[in-house]
Amino acid sequence: MFQKLPIEEWESIQLLFAQMFDKLGEVSIGRDVLIFHAWPEYVSTSFSLGRDGKIHSSMPLHRMNGKASHVVFDEKLESISVVGFELEYTYTIPEILLPLRAKSPPEYSNFK
Repeated sequence: MFQKLPIEEWESIQLLFAQMFDKLGEVSIGRDVLIFHAWPEYVSTSFSLGRDGKIHSSMPLHRMNGKASHVVFDEKLESISVVGFELEYTYTIPEILLPLRAKSPPEYSNFK
């Protein structure tokens, strides 16, 4: 079941963002911006979302910026889609990172 949330439901978006990216890299859950950077030894990728809807995504050979009005999390929390005026973009967690969810050492959980 997808969860489509308007950007105004920021607290719910913060919670799902934290759950989605936990253990996969550095995660910053701020009042006005959410930031994910993958552990660099696995893959160079990042995704950020601002409370104002501004997004930034980066992967090798690919970069995207835009402004979202809604955020959609897939049921497995493996992809996040952003939808806005003339914008529809889906960021999917690289498969190489997904096994890290099963790891429990504290060095794999890095919330700021």
